[in-house]
Amino acid sequence: VMRGNFFEQFDHMQREMDHLWRVFGGRQPGWGARLYPPLNLYATGESYIVECELPGFSLDNVDITVTGDTLLIKGDRKAPNRENVSFHRRERNYGSFNRSLKLPDSVDAERTKANYTNGLLTVEMPVAEHVKPRQVKVTNG
Repeated sequence: VMRGNFFEQFDHMQREMDHLWRVFGGRQPGWGARLYPPLNLYATGESYIVECELPGFSLDNVDITVTGDTLLIKGDRKAPNRENVSFHRRERNYGSFNRSLKLPDSVDAERTKANYTNGLLTVEMPVAEHVKPRQVKVTNG
């Protein structure tokens, strides 16, 4: 029986697997092998903010979709075309990812904004009006 948030448990399992890679001396897979880049999600009271590391990505290869309480970030980082080279070490990952994140509440997709600066994607999603707490005035009588 799984308790709590599935995504939190999945992230915990991923950190444990990364730790095993380090302990047993294998190459730590990095985000390319995990199939998603690292991100932070936090709330400001009015909005949810996602900061996602996407170094080396072209904006033409990043797609963001917000539906209800779900954020989907897709991207593809193309490997440079290098002919007649012999790699002595190759640690950078290339390819595509698809990251779906369930948010604690519904957000207003129409007012969602995204910014990409120095390899950091920041998505600001205002909480939908219908889920914000409202003060109810009590009248006498």
